[in-house]
Amino acid sequence: MDSIKNLYNISPESSRVNKNNQVNKLREEESKTSEKGKTSPKNPSVDSAEISSAGREMLNLRVEANKFMQDVRNSETLDTESLEAIKLKIENKYYLSEEVVDQIVNKLLDLPNYLGG
Repeated sequence: MDSIKNLYNISPESSRVNKNNQVNKLREEESKTSEKGKTSPKNPSVDSAEISSAGREMLNLRVEANKFMQDVRNSETLDTESLEAIKLKIENKYYLSEEVVDQIVNKLLDLPNYLGG
């Protein structure tokens, strides 16, 4: 063991003690730096963020798009048979007949706030 002590004039025990001291110093430094980031009642740190007008506009567009998509999800859709029936009526000019036009006009006049109705 004497040969080990003589090597670099450092004993193994003192080497371990030095390493432990270095580790303790590092831990103290870490704790000091982490405490600097913490806020205290005497020194409160306030973070803030600003949203640009372009960001606000994008947010508004997203909200509007979400509402539109919800409306689309909640809307009723026509099956292909009903759609084909409507197309056939348009081709045959059904909606231009006097009877259908009168029905549409009467329904419009019955709507609240339509032409002072």
